[in-house]
Amino acid sequence: MRSELILTGSLLIFLGFILIFFGIVLNRKVRAEGGFILWIGPFPIFGGTSKPIIYLLLILSGIFIFSILLLNLLIR
Repeated sequence: MRSELILTGSLLIFLGFILIFFGIVLNRKVRAEGGFILWIGPFPIFGGTSKPIIYLLLILSGIFIFSILLLNLLIR
């Protein structure tokens, strides 16, 4: 189980680097936006460059919390 999580995390980090690389290589005149979620216990703190990004992060954090609760129920 632990090795699968390490492999999954490594693949996600590698995928992020690949996406950044292609973004730099293509270098189209596109406005970049970003955001972050800081988790302190069960409470998320959001930050972003625009309202749509913050709404997207809100939806993603809701999906994340739902999946954690669902996994917790399935494991028991």
